[in-house]
Amino acid sequence: MSSVEERLRAARIELADGPTRLGRYVPGVRDGRTVYVSGQTGTRDGEPVWAGVVGGSVTVEEAEQSARLAAINALTALRAVVPDLDHVRRVARTTVYICAVEGFTEHPRIADAATAVFESAFGEAGRGARSAIGVHTLPQGAPVELDLIVLLEDDLGQDQVK
Repeated sequence: MSSVEERLRAARIELADGPTRLGRYVPGVRDGRTVYVSGQTGTRDGEPVWAGVVGGSVTVEEAEQSARLAAINALTALRAVVPDLDHVRRVARTTVYICAVEGFTEHPRIADAATAVFESAFGEAGRGARSAIGVHTLPQGAPVELDLIVLLEDDLGQDQVK
C-alpha cells in the first residue's frame, strides 16, 4: 500500500474502484509531469448525494460535504491515470465551482473542505493555487464541482488519457 493510501485510510477516506463518467469525456489526461483531472461532483455510483443551491435548499455544511466527496472523486479519477498516488509531487491548482444564491460569500469555506481532503492525501503539497467561483447551475443539480491540476514527481513515460 502506498503512503498516500495509508494517509487516506488514516483519515477514513476511501477511494472508489474507478470514476463514474457521466458523458463523453475522460476522467483525466496526463501530459508529461502534469495531470488534468476532469470536473468531479459529490456523487456516489453516478448519482448526486446533494442537489440544489447553496444558501437555498443546500446548507453550507451540506455543500462542504459535497466538496469533500467531489475531492475524493477527483482523487479516484487521478488514480485512474496515475495508479500510484505516491508519484504526485503536489496539487498545482484546484478550481471549485459553487452553485449558490445571489449574494452568497462563503465560497472559500466550501473550497476549504476539498483542500482538506488533498491535504490528508499529500500533506502540505495538497495545498495549491485555488479559485472558488459562484455559478448559476452545475451538472445534475450539484451544489459543488471541482477540477484539479496535479504535478508528478517525474515523467512516468508515455502520456496517458484514461
